[in-house]
Amino acid sequence: AARKGDPAAFAQMVEHWDQHLRTFVHHTLGGDGPTDRVLAASYLRAYRALPRYSGELKPGLWLHRIAYLAALDDLRRGTRDPLRRRPGSRSDEHATPGPTPSGQEPAAILARLAPDQRALAVMVDLERYRLTSVAMAFDTPRPVAAARLVHPNIVAVYDTGEERDGASEVSVPYIVMELVEGVTLREVLRDGRKIVPER
Repeated sequence: AARKGDPAAFAQMVEHWDQHLRTFVHHTLGGDGPTDRVLAASYLRAYRALPRYSGELKPGLWLHRIAYLAALDDLRRGTRDPLRRRPGSRSDEHATPGPTPSGQEPAAILARLAPDQRALAVMVDLERYRLTSVAMAFDTPRPVAAARLVHPNIVAVYDTGEERDGASEVSVPYIVMELVEGVTLREVLRDGRKIVPER
C-alpha cells in the first residue's frame, strides 16, 4: 500500500524503521550533526520516490540508502558553507584517519572515520546487514566496500549471514572476520585479570 502512495502505510513503514535510521544517520554524520533534519529530508525523498521503488532492495535497505545519500548531501553543504560547518566535524569523505587512542568508546572511534566508512561500519557491525547487500544498496563494488572497512581500530568484517544446519534444520548465524592475534576476552575473564584501558 505504501508503494501506491498511501500516507498511512508509509507512516507505518517510517515508524518501523525510524530508530534504525536515526542511529544510522547520527553515526554517519559523525555523532554531532542535524540528525532530525537529515531524517526529515530522507523521508520526504522516500515518499516522493515510492512510485519508482522497484522492490529490488528490501524496504530497510532502500530507506538506509536514501538516508545515506541525504547525510552525504548535508555533509557536503556543511563543508561549502562555513556558517553550517560544525567545530571539529569530519566532513572530508576521503580523509584517512590515524590510530585512535585505546579505551575510547565505539562512538568516538566511529567519529574519526570518513562518512562512507562510518555508514558501512554501522550497517555491517550494528545493523548486521550482509556486506554484499550493503555494497549493492550504496552502489559500491563489494571489494571496495570491504576495503573501506579496514581501519587500525576496527576488526575487518568480510561477510555475515546464516546457514541451515543439515541435522537440526536450524539457521545458524555466522560471521567472517579478520583474525586478531592474542588472547580472547573469555581467557582474560577466566584468568581474573582486570581490563584497564591504556592511558
